[in-house]
Amino acid sequence: MSRRSGSETCIVCALTTGITRGRELADSLWLRLSLAFVWLSTAVHVVHPYYRALGGHALDQLGLPHALMWIACAFELVLGLYVLLRPPDRALTALQVGLVIFFTLVLAVLDPPLMVHPLGALTKNIPFLTAAVAAHLLYRSGSPTAVERTLRFGVASVWITEGFFPKIFFQSSWERHFVAEHGFGAFEPGPTLVVVGVLEALSGVLLLLLPARPRRFLLYLQAAALLVLPAWVVSHEPLLWLHPFGPLEKNVPILVATLLVARRCVGSEATT
Repeated sequence: MSRRSGSETCIVCALTTGITRGRELADSLWLRLSLAFVWLSTAVHVVHPYYRALGGHALDQLGLPHALMWIACAFELVLGLYVLLRPPDRALTALQVGLVIFFTLVLAVLDPPLMVHPLGALTKNIPFLTAAVAAHLLYRSGSPTAVERTLRFGVASVWITEGFFPKIFFQSSWERHFVAEHGFGAFEPGPTLVVVGVLEALSGVLLLLLPARPRRFLLYLQAAALLVLPAWVVSHEPLLWLHPFGPLEKNVPILVATLLVARRCVGSEATT
């Protein structure tokens, strides 16, 4: 009787392990697809004049030829296909992380206002990096706690940086004008942005501090905001989808990470 019970326990353990492993690989795939989307979309947008105008302006500031833009986009296209079709092993993850860090530092030094861009042109590279690392951790069956903390940190960083920097400390004339024209016309755009920034930054901080149940509710609110706010912005400024640094495209891996962290809150509730 005990031998049979032990065999049944082994079968249950094997099934549970298989299900868990399948879920890890599925989560890794979703992150990988979202990262590939960013690489591929920013690469193919080079065919549009708006993309080339902004990209050419950036290259002019650096004293570089415009042909470099086409070479970079061709490389991004190849890299995007590689991310799409290959598993996120150590080498591929290191390549993505290294490239993003390198170009982020170069752009931050040569064009500091990009660090406080109202759409998070550079600050959204933080969750992009954490999504790449988490995809690798999930692929090699890393610690669930490490995966959850990595993704949660990345998601929280978006709300904290975009709340504090472009909306409170470094408001841009473009964002104030956008709010005045398309947002809350009855209110002054400056104070309105401060209020929105405080709420965004607070949501990021709470994401790091709240226990599982309220954290999951907050994550679903953030996921909804990641869908609604870009749709609202693009409905008035559709060309923003074609920005060379892909600030709106980067919302895709942020959204995927948000939903993955929200789902993992269910397991956290069961253990508390």
